[in-house]
Amino acid sequence: MTAEIAVMNKAAVALAADSAVTIKNGNSPKIYNGAEKLFALTKFHPVGIMVYGTGSLCNVPWELIVKEYRKKLGEKCFDTLEQYAEDFFDFLCGADRIVPEGFRENSLKSIFLEVFDILVEAADGQAEEFYRNNNRPPSDEESFEIFESLCDEVTGNISQSEFFQGFDDQSILDLSDYTHGMAEEIIKAKIGAVEFPDTLKKKIAFLFAVVVCRQNNLGVKTGVVFAGYGDQEYFPVVLAFNVQGYCGRRLRYAPDPSKSAIAGQSGLQAYAQDEEVITFMSGVAPVIESGVRAACSNMLENVLQTSRALIEEAYGEGTREANEALQKLVDSANAEFDKGLDSLEQLKKEKHVDKVLQMIDFLPKEDLAYMAESLVNMTAFKRKVSNESETVGGPIDVAVISKGDGFIWVRRKHYFKQDLNDHYFRSFLKGV
Repeated sequence: MTAEIAVMNKAAVALAADSAVTIKNGNSPKIYNGAEKLFALTKFHPVGIMVYGTGSLCNVPWELIVKEYRKKLGEKCFDTLEQYAEDFFDFLCGADRIVPEGFRENSLKSIFLEVFDILVEAADGQAEEFYRNNNRPPSDEESFEIFESLCDEVTGNISQSEFFQGFDDQSILDLSDYTHGMAEEIIKAKIGAVEFPDTLKKKIAFLFAVVVCRQNNLGVKTGVVFAGYGDQEYFPVVLAFNVQGYCGRRLRYAPDPSKSAIAGQSGLQAYAQDEEVITFMSGVAPVIESGVRAACSNMLENVLQTSRALIEEAYGEGTREANEALQKLVDSANAEFDKGLDSLEQLKKEKHVDKVLQMIDFLPKEDLAYMAESLVNMTAFKRKVSNESETVGGPIDVAVISKGDGFIWVRRKHYFKQDLNDHYFRSFLKGV
């Protein structure tokens, strides 16, 4: 896991990232503290990039990808940060030698296997329920009907989400032959001798195509954050995207507006593990706030149930007077509950959020860097002293990007000693 922060005002944007990476090998996760997550996207212009979620794209390290793009970009610049992002993603689409076709294919197939396993697990659950209700297992035909209904349900749920960039309804149709072949291959590998009807195979294939084209949480997801300035931009911009592998030569990615910030905006944004940052900003931990809301909601429901019984006892169950009194009570209770939640939000805003945001607007560059580093360190400290896994930790990389000074490292780890590698700092680091 990861903790990363972007703190920005009109003068600069500070980026900070921890170094922890979790390697899962069966049921024994291993945590290392040497991952690279923050990079200069170019050596010549004020643009940086952070990655979180997973450290690779189709098992190719992001560090390799970013540095190869940086080499290809050279001294070229773009007018806006958005154009840097577009060029980077175009580079990924054509990077056949960096991310070979076999890697892309295996990554996509693993998503299909995950989808099929979800369907099988859900079908097993419904088959058990069928057995409890009918005292017999479902027939093959009934089992196929269960599977088909699950396919329809999952397809309908995913179809509510937006398309990945560059994908549309026609893309789903264009994938039908490919996904049908994958569906038959996976059914044969997973189920074996059971012959699925053609209608079910088509539904599974269509579900696979929808999963490829529309945004979802299946498979491995990487957050990619661009920060800095285009050549014609004078205030820092932060753009966040979610990247989820390939379909052939097309990258499956989508912008994340909730994690982005427009030019001239002051504030901070946390990525990946953001609970401690939210607590710092709002004055209350998200899990505590959620628990309080749930407790208040349950309390209100219990009060309404008691009131309902008393009203029906007084006026008679189902009478016009009872129904009118009940309706007034429910409307009043809901209005007061919503008013209470609004008051809570206003209190958080006045006593915590606004106070921090107002000061960020005036922070000098060194204090932006200090704030970003401190927020990452706070998350790491909480993981260290609690009984949770230390999924945030290790050296913290910190950089400040400004229009005049460009990309400046404030704190940076190296896996080697500087005095033994003078050639790196003398030549390679300068792009020679």
